[in-house]
Amino acid sequence: MYKLNQLKMSLLKSKYKKLLVGVLTIVALVSCSDPWDDRQQIDDANLKVTVDVAITNTAGTSEFTKLLVQTGYDTILAASKTYTVFVPTNEAIAQVDSAILGNPEALKEFVGNHIALTAFSSVRGTEETQIKMFSTKYLIFKGAALIDDATIIDADHYAANGVFHVINKALTPKMNIWQYINSKAGSSAMSDYLLSLNEFSI
Repeated sequence: MYKLNQLKMSLLKSKYKKLLVGVLTIVALVSCSDPWDDRQQIDDANLKVTVDVAITNTAGTSEFTKLLVQTGYDTILAASKTYTVFVPTNEAIAQVDSAILGNPEALKEFVGNHIALTAFSSVRGTEETQIKMFSTKYLIFKGAALIDDATIIDADHYAANGVFHVINKALTPKMNIWQYINSKAGSSAMSDYLLSLNEFSI
């Protein structure tokens, strides 16, 4: 009986040793995988170029790329700062008012209304984020899929100096109250009256 118990104990110890060796082998294999090395193996060509070049390399955004070059924003986006760009599709650019596209000053404001300083990923801790654009206007990044009233259809394209998102609608700058009053000159008695108030008396 004693020998039988010894035999059982010996077999049990042998099983535990094999189990321990197996666990140690798995731990060794896992520890050999360095996350930093894994990062270097990510094969995304856009991570090696600036955001302006990454946008150029993206299908369906060639019209916005032309506007970047036309307004000089391609040079700005090639700088060493960090940017977020909301890139309208070619179809979205086709819907933009020709009065904007044909006016250099309005065009620069229009393109600038798609660009922000610092990187804004679609994965964020807050449900809504107010973003100041290069146009000096503020847009609301809502959830993971909306910027103002445009829908993000292809999010989080990373480049060496920022991130861009492809959107289904152009972000035309909204007028401030003074711009709106001026736009109604001659067609609104109230606007004409307000524009006539060019003196301040106490």
